[in-house]
Amino acid sequence: MATRKETDHSCRLARRPGSQMTEDIEQIMPVLGRPSKRSSGGKHPRQTMERLREDTRKSVWYVFDTLSNISTGKVMKSQLKVLTSTIGLVLSMDKAEEILSKENSTNDLSYLEFIKILEEELFSKVDNATLEKLNLTDNDLEEVHRNCWVLYFKVKKEPKGSMENLKALPEEACYKLWRVYNFLSEEDESGMPLLPVKIHVDEAKHVIETFVGSTGQVTLLAKIDDAIHSYSLQDGMSFQTFETMIVNRFTSDLTDLAIKQATKELFQQYISDTIIKGMLCKRGYQVKNWKDRWMVLNTRQLTYYTASDERERKGDVQLDQDCKVEVIPDAGVKSGSRQNRFVLKTPAKPYEMSAHDIKTRNDWMTALQKAIDKCSNENYHFHRIEAKERQKVRREGRRQKEEEERRRREEEESLQKMKDLLKTKQEEEEQQRLLHLAELEKSRLKLEEEERQSLQHVKELETARLNQLDLEARLHAEEALRKQEQQRLRELEEIKKQLERLLEEERQAKRDEEIVRALQARLLDEEMEKREELETLRREQEQLLKQEISRREGLEEHQNEQARKLQEAAETLQKLEAQRRAAEQDLTEASVKLQEAEKERVKLQHKVTLWKTPTVGLARPIPPRVGNLTTHRGRGAFCEDDFRKLNKDEKSIDETGSDVKEEEKTDTSTDITKDTSDLLTPTEINEKTEPTTEVDIEQDNKNDEKSKPEQESVTSEAIKETEQAENKATDSPIATEKCEDLKSEFVESTIDHQ
Repeated sequence: MATRKETDHSCRLARRPGSQMTEDIEQIMPVLGRPSKRSSGGKHPRQTMERLREDTRKSVWYVFDTLSNISTGKVMKSQLKVLTSTIGLVLSMDKAEEILSKENSTNDLSYLEFIKILEEELFSKVDNATLEKLNLTDNDLEEVHRNCWVLYFKVKKEPKGSMENLKALPEEACYKLWRVYNFLSEEDESGMPLLPVKIHVDEAKHVIETFVGSTGQVTLLAKIDDAIHSYSLQDGMSFQTFETMIVNRFTSDLTDLAIKQATKELFQQYISDTIIKGMLCKRGYQVKNWKDRWMVLNTRQLTYYTASDERERKGDVQLDQDCKVEVIPDAGVKSGSRQNRFVLKTPAKPYEMSAHDIKTRNDWMTALQKAIDKCSNENYHFHRIEAKERQKVRREGRRQKEEEERRRREEEESLQKMKDLLKTKQEEEEQQRLLHLAELEKSRLKLEEEERQSLQHVKELETARLNQLDLEARLHAEEALRKQEQQRLRELEEIKKQLERLLEEERQAKRDEEIVRALQARLLDEEMEKREELETLRREQEQLLKQEISRREGLEEHQNEQARKLQEAAETLQKLEAQRRAAEQDLTEASVKLQEAEKERVKLQHKVTLWKTPTVGLARPIPPRVGNLTTHRGRGAFCEDDFRKLNKDEKSIDETGSDVKEEEKTDTSTDITKDTSDLLTPTEINEKTEPTTEVDIEQDNKNDEKSKPEQESVTSEAIKETEQAENKATDSPIATEKCEDLKSEFVESTIDHQ
């Protein structure tokens, strides 16, 4: 930042004479340092020479704007020697300032004269062979621009503007902003800057948007148009106005470091021709791991760094026509792998990279493809070409606007000439008519004068015939005058008829136009009537359609109600069918159980029958034969065999009457033979079931009493199952009938069994 002391010193320099100012300039120049003879690592010489030729014109203009005399606009030759020497050293020409001494006519030069001297004495003498030897670099060009900047910044005259705004920014940031401003300033078709050097508002807006985006002030993007409208005059903007607008509107909340970083990015983008820069993830070629790299792409190479400060450079990728950019599809990517990948294929090896989103990947691929397409052109400068294209479009727009303005002025002039010509013609016709009337009046007066003289002569000659002659002469005169007047009236009538005919033709044309309009109106009315009829018909059809829809809706509701009832009946029928099936299942299970009980009963009955059937062989040991019983009454009337036979007859007689006793006996026999019928022979059964003693009979009675509850429990369980099946089948008449039949059969079988 320049101090107030330096500013006061520059103001004092501006008020000093030319020779003294030259000495002061030479005192200031050591601040810059002498330009180095050569530096390594330059770009293409032909391209750099063109840049020197074009950019020098703009930077030199600021020197003239700073040092020139206010009245003449010229600068003393002695004040231009340092600048001329610097340009000569860049081109390896010693004592280049001596070319100013060749022009001995004047001691001062204008801007165009100085540019002409540079073109003829310096630039034109550098041929292609010299360019190859020079190996010009960006640093060599910067020396020229830096010298012009120091003269502009240190020796700025107070009447032409204050440097307070320039001091609001760091000097280095202000210098880079000045370089970008000159880079985008307006030029004509031949490459000469339009004087005074100004930047178009569209370019200023583009630069400010980039500046605001670099500083992260996204909320200020909406205020750019308002700021440009407030500070710009017509379509151009001077550097001081441009810088003042940035300072006042867009740097109030920024630190010097942020401003320097933003202007550095602007400088790299426009001056160093950086197409795009940003953070990408790069995959190693030998070690397949991913690392974040800060990528910087220009027209001929891709450079990548470890961080955005661009201090540690990791490598360069030279671009040529054999390079290709291809997308790596995300389909089939393993979980956890990188997405949004693309590959830059070079003749040496491929470079696989990944972006954080699809938009960034597409931007990088577009920029790389553009750089590959243009890398073969040594003179190609991406942002310079784009700026020239935009200037060409603006020049074409201005040319079209000027052409339209010229055409409009010519049309207005032609229309004004036609109006003036018509007005002149009308005035001439009116003047001719007035002259004709004046001539007629003169003729009439002349005739009257002649008649008066003739009458006076006749009066002198013939006094007696004075009245008659006077009367005849007057009549003749009036007749002649009347004829003349009639002739004039006939001419006027002809003119009037012509005018009326023209008027009638115009009226006829208007009537024809009115007839056409009436016909069109009638056709329009007919169309409107037809449209109304169609609208009425459409409304009627819509009404009928609505009625039909409402009727159908009623039918559909009735049909839906019937369907719902049918569905409910079907569901009820399904429920009844399910209940019937369940009842049938229960009935089947009960029938199976009854059949099993019946089978068990038959088995038991069979076992009882076997038990009662006499077997062959001895049922017990042969006891001693006992004779017939003999009483005091003699031989007994009954024997033991008779008692046995009687017991059998009583059993068959009492079989239907004594149900309980028979059941006890059957149960007893069932219990006795239940466990042994399958293992014992009939002889063994007879032996075991034959009564022996009273103890055995008593034991049999106990067993009968024990088996009786079991038989009753089996019977009660079968009856319960039958009742349950009957209860479940109450909703089904068929199942109910089956249950009743089964119940009756079961009762009958139970009774028979008992």
